[in-house]
Amino acid sequence: MKLRTKLSDWAAIVVASMMISVVVLAPPSFASAPKKPISMFYVSLGDSYAAGVEAGPGTGGYTTRVVTDVAPKHKLILRNFACGGATTTTMMSVIGCSGPFDSHHGLPYPNMTQLAAAISFIDAHRGRIGLITVTIGVNDLGGTADNVPPIATKIASISAQLRAAAGRSVPIIGLTYPDADLADWLSGPSGVTIAEESVTAFQQVVNPDWKAAYATANVTFVDI
Repeated sequence: MKLRTKLSDWAAIVVASMMISVVVLAPPSFASAPKKPISMFYVSLGDSYAAGVEAGPGTGGYTTRVVTDVAPKHKLILRNFACGGATTTTMMSVIGCSGPFDSHHGLPYPNMTQLAAAISFIDAHRGRIGLITVTIGVNDLGGTADNVPPIATKIASISAQLRAAAGRSVPIIGLTYPDADLADWLSGPSGVTIAEESVTAFQQVVNPDWKAAYATANVTFVDI
């Protein structure tokens, strides 16, 4: 079985209500035999945004929306390893998840890091991984652009390890974040300044560095 996908399709649909297009080619069969879609796993990594905490505990957030939107054509089985409060550092070095976790769609990893647990799952399901998404980095920022370069270095390392485990053909997408500071626009002149500066920070600092970091491992970057 070969899984063929267009990374541009995956990225465009994730950013526009997280809808996905993937083509699964099955071995030749008799014309009279019904064609059954092959279930593929969707592996999610990241922080509370990926875990779905903002949407409510156990909801899976945008990850479950991806699964729902693709359901009419293909079946994705979500395995969400994201952990609320995660950073690029904790993803690689902290054992288990002490923050909010998508217990309905994830697998616990009390003796492993988030990244190691996801890679272990990928290794155990070779040929069955249809999509991997990563949302990480905002908890590292600390309100200063000075933290962007070291975050990018760690994103590159995370991406490289995921790409090595998944292989060349599996789509991997790294997502940035909604700009929460835009809401300050409503609080008056000082808020307008904060909102405008946040847009500049994302467009000129955060997004370019993170996009370049993901690209080192052939991971598609999506500006949410």
